[in-house]
This record gives sequence, structure tokens and C-alpha cells, in this order.
Amino acid sequence: GREPMGGAAALDHPLKLLAGHVDLAFVFVFFFPLLVLALTFGLTSAERESGLLRMVLSHPIRLPTLAAGKLTVRAALLFGCAAIGTGAVWLASGAEGGVGRWALWLHVVVLYGGFWLALAAFVDSRVRTPVTAGLVLAACWLGLVVVVPAVVNVVATSLYPVPARMDYVPARRP
Repeated sequence: GREPMGGAAALDHPLKLLAGHVDLAFVFVFFFPLLVLALTFGLTSAERESGLLRMVLSHPIRLPTLAAGKLTVRAALLFGCAAIGTGAVWLASGAEGGVGRWALWLHVVVLYGGFWLALAAFVDSRVRTPVTAGLVLAACWLGLVVVVPAVVNVVATSLYPVPARMDYVPARRP
């Protein structure tokens, strides 16, 4: 017979389809890089612009050491918050897989965040002002997180179109 309205063949409510499903991976893919970039975009360029960097570098410290120290503190803060936050969400949601799966997730977050930290450090080492660094990093985020995936999606769906959802409904009926 036919399945009840709540069964697997039931169509989702249009408002639910419009709002979509927000999950932890979405938050980390889109918003975690923005947090990383917001905390690291003016790593040394702000001191360079204000002239404070010359005074700091007059002491026995090298610029790479100073930048690495600042980056390490910010990375520890970011990854500590990510570990605590994802662990809390993981426990609250009752996710399967236990600690091993959470550790794998955390490794992916650290690698992804590490990429954005390295990009921020690279841009900061190449620009003169924190405003320029912020604009360049915002353009990188927009390109890598929004534009490139959208272009890949358009190309993939034009090369391999997905059948309409309504084609599956009659196939599931007896």
C-alpha cells in the first residue's frame, strides 16, 4: 500500500525546503574562516602602519618570530574554542561515533583553519595596511567559499543534470 504522509516518500514542506538545513559543517565552512580572518587580518600590518613595528623590532626579536607568536596565540584561541564548541554540540546532539569521530572532525577543522591562518599570515606579510589585508582576505573568502563552489556546482549540474524530484515519486508508488 501507500505510505503515510510522514513516510519516506512524503515531500518536505515548502518553507522547510526554502530555509534549508543548517548543520555544523555549514557553519564551519562558511563562518569559521570569517572568524579566523577577523582575528588575524592585522597580524603585523597594524604595527607596521603605526610605526610601532620599528620600535618592537629594535629589541632582539625578529619579525618572523613576532608574527609566529601572534599567530600561535590566535590559533590556540580559535582551535580551543572550536574543540570545546564542537564537543559540546556533539554531546548535546547525541551524535554517533564517539570520541574517535569527534577527533576526526576536529582534525579536519584544524586543517581547514590552518589553511585560513596561513593565508592570513601570507597576506599580512605582503601588504602595508590592515585595511588592504582585510579587503584581500575578504576577496579570498568570497572567492574560495562562495564563488568557486557555485561555479563548480553550475558546471557539474550542466554536465550531469540531476533528474527532477517528481520523477522519483511515481517510481516509488506501487
